[in-house]
Amino acid sequence: MDAGAEDRERWVLDPLVGVGPLRFGMTPEQVSASLGGEVPAEHRTYHPFPAGTPWETQGDPTEERLTEERFEGAGVRAHYRGWEEGNGPLLTAVTVLGRTGPQVLLGGIPLIGRQLTAVEADITRYITDNDLGLRFVCRGDLEVYGLGVWVRSARVGDTTVSEARIGAEQWEEE
Repeated sequence: MDAGAEDRERWVLDPLVGVGPLRFGMTPEQVSASLGGEVPAEHRTYHPFPAGTPWETQGDPTEERLTEERFEGAGVRAHYRGWEEGNGPLLTAVTVLGRTGPQVLLGGIPLIGRQLTAVEADITRYITDNDLGLRFVCRGDLEVYGLGVWVRSARVGDTTVSEARIGAEQWEEE
């Protein structure tokens, strides 16, 4: 593990339900409150009906939809969906950052801040021992199929460490 791994806060993973204090289906306000009132350092939005496109007649061209918030203090990114169902932004996935995020365990395997090849070897054994599926998504991330867990990499200087994206059942990694 990385040098500060033992000092990290530990969060419990509840596959397809949530991680740590975060539960899928929370509003952005509930996410912030669950993270001790932390204000997101960054927001990402998109315009579903941009002016000058064929879609502008299908809605308000000035409408912005929240898709992601970055919480630097907690070491996580919150990912939102739900607009399509008319619910507004609801938490659908959480990325636990490899450099700064809390430690998350899957079946006793630490997922955050480790050498990527070590995590992948542990996950492969876990999948084999528990008769689970394994998939690789477009960017090469390893997915524990059916549990909403993706092992990803994060750059730290000239090397990389592991991080994880934890998703609800309806989350689809792109």
